[in-house]
Amino acid sequence: MEKLSVWLDLWLNKFMKNIIKQRTYDKYLYIINKQINPVLGKYNLNELSPFILQDFVTEKLKKGNLKTGQGLSV
Repeated sequence: MEKLSVWLDLWLNKFMKNIIKQRTYDKYLYIINKQINPVLGKYNLNELSPFILQDFVTEKLKKGNLKTGQGLSV
């Protein structure tokens, strides 16, 4: 089964890159590489569950700001 990190790379580069602005692409790439893949990228797609995803979101809301270590806005 495919890892989330592989799927996100495919999604961004094959499907999104040609329909979004470069600045948006760069922002998506940054978020994927800095926020999503370090935590969720190792999971196979079929392993992701609502619990895993909700736990990820909850942690980011608590302390997901990479500059300050504080939470992200809702």
